[in-house]
Amino acid sequence: MTFNVKKYLPDFTSEEDVKKSFRNNLRDYFKCRHVSIVSNGTAAIEVALKALGLKRGTGVIVPDISFIATATAVANCGLLPVYADVSEQYFGLTLETVKAKYTEEIGAVVLVHFAGYINREIFEIKKFCEEKGIYLVEDCAQVFVCSINGKKAGTIGDIGTFSLQTSKIVNCGEGGIITTNSEELGRKIESISNWGLYISEEDRDLSLPSSNYRLSAYQCYFAQKQLDMLEEIIDERLNRISEFEELCQKYSLETANPPKQPNIVDCPFFFVLKNATKIHTLAPVGEYPMRNSVLVRSILSFNPDLLEKYIRLNGDIHSERASDRLVKQNDFINIHQSYATSCEEMLEKYKQIEYAI
Repeated sequence: MTFNVKKYLPDFTSEEDVKKSFRNNLRDYFKCRHVSIVSNGTAAIEVALKALGLKRGTGVIVPDISFIATATAVANCGLLPVYADVSEQYFGLTLETVKAKYTEEIGAVVLVHFAGYINREIFEIKKFCEEKGIYLVEDCAQVFVCSINGKKAGTIGDIGTFSLQTSKIVNCGEGGIITTNSEELGRKIESISNWGLYISEEDRDLSLPSSNYRLSAYQCYFAQKQLDMLEEIIDERLNRISEFEELCQKYSLETANPPKQPNIVDCPFFFVLKNATKIHTLAPVGEYPMRNSVLVRSILSFNPDLLEKYIRLNGDIHSERASDRLVKQNDFINIHQSYATSCEEMLEKYKQIEYAI
């Protein structure tokens, strides 16, 4: 018996057409030269780093606050995460903290737009990277629709990476997107994610460290459906944010969300509560800030020389930083509807724990 996908997805054409259409629509949306679609957001970072061709053991500056995949992706590529502190105002890297961690052993910066807020100093950091001749990769997992000065997140650095995991603005369960305006990098990214293939069997590059990072056509199909209704998704998300703000006023909860700016389009991924009773909303617990990560050390432990260099490049990890204060003094609540049926339900846990509210 032959399975007929059109019985369940009547407008599904062919796998090739669905993937090609989704990729082209993403290219139009981001207004960039090249888009690749991969299996998940972590894979997107790994493929992006492999495309840079950095030498084994090269340092890569990452923010101390991010989901741990940012650092593990670096380590799994044979590179070394070097943790820079973040702004307490918008949770991302600053030019000052990047400069503080830069040495001749650094080959790239992975700038994370955290919590749905685009990095306020990205242009200054980009200029610094250009001056030093190092790459800038944007981790845009939480900022699909965000922009600054009319430039969409993921199109400012050399490469941008996105996640299509369930909690994200556009999602298909799991998936990833890689954007670039470099023809050379775009070609490498596509080849690395698909067994060396660029466009056809005749155009294969086996000199690249390629594998199967492909996203299935069925995942592309569902992600495209969400891309088609993006305005509706954003409106719903913004309504939930407004509901959160009203509830916080009602319960006298202080928020720590970055202030709105006229040249910036944010779309909060987390709603940040200041000095709240800690309920460990940043997971996995113990991996924040990332410089404390056990997982990264576990990955590097298979290469003792890399682990030794990793420890040296990061120096003293015990002195308090802004990243420590952010984790200790704030709760980051994911506002995606899959995490609770209502904002009231999300804040109910605070009412149960903190009777002063």
